[in-house]
Amino acid sequence: NLHGIDLLEARISRAQERLLDVDLHCGDARKLPWPGHSFDLVTQFTMFSSILDKGAQKEIASEMLRVLRPGGHILWYDCRYSNPVRPAVRGLSRDDIRELFPGCSIRFASTTLFPRVSRFIARRSWTVAAALESLGFTRTHLAALITPIPRADEFGWIPPR
Repeated sequence: NLHGIDLLEARISRAQERLLDVDLHCGDARKLPWPGHSFDLVTQFTMFSSILDKGAQKEIASEMLRVLRPGGHILWYDCRYSNPVRPAVRGLSRDDIRELFPGCSIRFASTTLFPRVSRFIARRSWTVAAALESLGFTRTHLAALITPIPRADEFGWIPPR
């Protein structure tokens, strides 16, 4: 039961060649083609850092929450630093993510040794790569588990005033 969306038709075509019987759409994530409360898990990997418009980011985050079933989770993996070589990639901080998903519990982990460094160092020494990764500032991405906090009125119970 896999579903996916991408703006680029070429990516969808390549994925369809490899993934049979998967529901893939070429389209805009601001208007997901699935009904509300459809998924137990919604994922995004390095998409938000490529969207420079905060309004568009907010719309996509809202859509992700819309299609999530009650009790479901969003798995997030994206850049935490902007890329100085590629200005079209803007990192997102923990606060940025919290702003995109208000009313949610969010568990964060910094991860991924700076890719250019890891490709060079890991080939030569896993020990040095692990030592570098232990330094927080060398981890360039954030992983997050985002869980909407149910409101009392969603269960037919309204707290006394």
